[in-house]
Amino acid sequence: MRCSVKDILVNDGDSTEISGSIEYDTLENNGDTITFTTPIEFSGELVNTNGDINVTGEIEFEYKVKCHRCGEEFNSALKCDVNELYTVTETDNSYLLKGDEIDLEDMIIDNIHLNLPIKFLCKDDCKGVCTICGTNLNNKSCNCKKTETDPRLSVLTELLK
Repeated sequence: MRCSVKDILVNDGDSTEISGSIEYDTLENNGDTITFTTPIEFSGELVNTNGDINVTGEIEFEYKVKCHRCGEEFNSALKCDVNELYTVTETDNSYLLKGDEIDLEDMIIDNIHLNLPIKFLCKDDCKGVCTICGTNLNNKSCNCKKTETDPRLSVLTELLK
C-alpha cells in the first residue's frame, strides 16, 4: 500500500487522510499460520512533522487460526491502533522515507505481529483435549481413567488441600 506524501512534505504540519486495503492469504506468526478471511483494512492520517511523516490510524481484519488447547480452527478478528514514524534515515524506531512516497505494507504487517495474541484460544474456557485419548473435551467427555499423581509429588498434593 503505497501513498504519496509529496503534497504534505511542503509545509510542516500538513496532513492527509488515507485508507486502503491489502490482500494477504496467510501470515506465519511464532509457528502459527494465520489465514486472513478478509482484506487487511487500514485507515488513518499522515502528518508532516519537521520533514518526517507521522502515521496514525487503525488496522482491522478477520482471520482463522488453530486453537492452542484443542487444535480446532476458529475465526477471530483484530482491530489495533497504529502510531509510527517515517524518517529520511531509518532507525530502530522508524521506517524509511524515500522521496515523496511511502510504503505502508511493512509497517502494517509489523503492527499485526505486535498485536496478535501470544496464545490463540477458541474461547476463554477451552477445555483442550484429553491427554490419554485425544478427545476434544469441548465437544464430549471421555471415560479415560486419569492416572494417579506421581508419589514423589504427593507432598505437593497435600499442600493443595
